[in-house]
Amino acid sequence: GWRLPSEAKYEYAARGGTTTPYPWEGGAAALCEQANGAGAESRFRHRNRACDDGTEPPVPAGGFPANAYGLYHMIGNLWEWTGDCWNNSHRGSLADGSVRLQGVCASRVLRGGSWDDPADNLRAAYRVGIPRTRRQANVGFRVVQDLN
Repeated sequence: GWRLPSEAKYEYAARGGTTTPYPWEGGAAALCEQANGAGAESRFRHRNRACDDGTEPPVPAGGFPANAYGLYHMIGNLWEWTGDCWNNSHRGSLADGSVRLQGVCASRVLRGGSWDDPADNLRAAYRVGIPRTRRQANVGFRVVQDLN
């Protein structure tokens, strides 16, 4: 049934068919119209002063446009857990995109960035690893299921 997505499948879904750093037209300059990140309204020093998206905390689903695959908030709003163990690089990743269960499994990979992140952290390829027992206000999850 239901499970956390693999890191590879998360990125594929987040990109929505694009190969650019940001999965929408206009790149970082269009960030405030496309995703909930740290805009000018943010209290964080690293905020994007070039725009004000009008929100600071997480917003309900649908608060920003869906990507080309019809998925909301794949970038920004909340970091999302994947099922993958942390590795410093993609070297050794599985070719079929399945969950990687080798590496530092006490930590898991987060993808997507959040409402309190600067533009660089909201690139489709950006990733971080945190202990799987850590809970934070800027981290959430989504589950996936095969379409069989």
